[in-house]
Amino acid sequence: MNICFFEPTASVLGLSTYAAHNILEPLGIEMLAAFVEQHGFDASVVQQRCNSREDALGAIARTAPQVLAITTLTYNIDDALWFAREAKAQIPGLAVVLGGYHATAAPEIILQPEVDYVVVGEGEIPLLALLTSLQRGEGATGIPGVAVKRDGAVCLSGRAQTVESLDALPLARRYREILNECRMHGLMYPPPSQQRAVATVAASRGCPHACAFCSSALIWRGTVRTRSPRAVADELVQLHDAYGVNAVFFSDLTFNASKRHTMTLCEEIASRNLPVHFYAM
Repeated sequence: MNICFFEPTASVLGLSTYAAHNILEPLGIEMLAAFVEQHGFDASVVQQRCNSREDALGAIARTAPQVLAITTLTYNIDDALWFAREAKAQIPGLAVVLGGYHATAAPEIILQPEVDYVVVGEGEIPLLALLTSLQRGEGATGIPGVAVKRDGAVCLSGRAQTVESLDALPLARRYREILNECRMHGLMYPPPSQQRAVATVAASRGCPHACAFCSSALIWRGTVRTRSPRAVADELVQLHDAYGVNAVFFSDLTFNASKRHTMTLCEEIASRNLPVHFYAM
């Protein structure tokens, strides 16, 4: 079974990139792609970036997927539904799965006719269960973390387990052409003109807080899980050696949630003596 993971861009105040000033790789779906590949599925990753809807739709179609998995934020949900609708019209038998922050916050998006399944919360375990069920020709009802339609209503059998050990996950399914185009602006060093390739890396998942303005608790439930500093530093070495990365954005929601872990990680990175700079929130 072939799965295409897709990140739509949308336009925010006329902008044509993922955010106002940064162009980042789609780490979440790249990690999901690597995870399902590890379990025997074929996976590809398509990022819309500055491409038109039509060009992005063509890139999806060229992967010849049986499943289209779209990551959603609230500002790109209309675009996600457009791609779901048009892709199903072009690719016979295509199943559309939505995941991410918006789908988790509003699983009733499953009631849209172009949406077949919604993955709620952390994606690896429920998505793998869903794909395995589809490959066997079985239904998806009763899979924790997967919402389906039943008699015009949302049917969700609770939340799925989270991944116990982040170090056990495979490294993200990366693409040289994506990394080469990524750039970090603002306070990042080196400046964009000197960035050869920019990677996004997650040293942890989650945040210990539940701020009213933030949706992170919907996915991570106020918990924090960390990767070992050695595993993170090993990934930086691999990114530098294999892809020429010289700048990294840590996507951690609160990079310094644990002072001890942060200091140990920085010491481990420094010990590798890599010409790689990083930015973190």
